[in-house]
Amino acid sequence: LEVYCCGLITACPGGLPAQCSGGLIGVPCGECPEGYNLTDGKCEQCENSMIVLWVLGTLLVFVFLTASYYLMTSKVTAKASVLFTTTCAFGMLISLLQSIGIIGTMTVEFPVNISSFFGWFSILMLDLDNFGFACLAGSATALRY
Repeated sequence: LEVYCCGLITACPGGLPAQCSGGLIGVPCGECPEGYNLTDGKCEQCENSMIVLWVLGTLLVFVFLTASYYLMTSKVTAKASVLFTTTCAFGMLISLLQSIGIIGTMTVEFPVNISSFFGWFSILMLDLDNFGFACLAGSATALRY
């Protein structure tokens, strides 16, 4: 018999060993079966549109990075201090919004309206499981990381 700490309190209902709730499997009730995605502590079936969105999003990121590189290294913008200031301000804004997202993950009872507010900022924490990444990579933990 091996004892593991349960990642989500609601995923491990107690009782006999190796019993999970919400369709979860694995040790310690932290994975979904193949073709399912972990959403709000329960396994939900993956939609084909989720895989298409991941592929399009990845392509969009590469196009954006390539375009940004050529725009930032052009002769016009190479010495522009306004561009540098804007980039720094944008970076600080992203850091602030990530901090707000982290506050939302704390196990503190927030009013209902504020909890949904924090949920929007979890996007910036780059937790790919919030976006159904398991639908693209599979449920194996090693593949997801």
